[in-house]
Amino acid sequence: MTKASFSEDGLVCWIDPDNGTHELPVESMLPHRFKLVEGVVVDKYEGVTDQKVREIDHEEAMKAAAEAVDGEGNPTPFELPPLDYVAPLPGEGDN
Repeated sequence: MTKASFSEDGLVCWIDPDNGTHELPVESMLPHRFKLVEGVVVDKYEGVTDQKVREIDHEEAMKAAAEAVDGEGNPTPFELPPLDYVAPLPGEGDN
């Protein structure tokens, strides 16, 4: 089982397989999905896979981008890349 540690307020989690203070309720490498409530690890995504968490986050980000407005209330044209997009490493593609 994956282990993690948490900040004092329980809101910040980091995956810490060797020295983690709490066992996670599901195998995961996405620390943002967990919080600590009264000493109990809570999965904010209720046990779905990491891939499903990524899909949920991507959908929410796309919705937020579509609803985004500038300081004057005008829609902002912003598109997110598809979920399977892989950004080139620095220096790749430079001619």
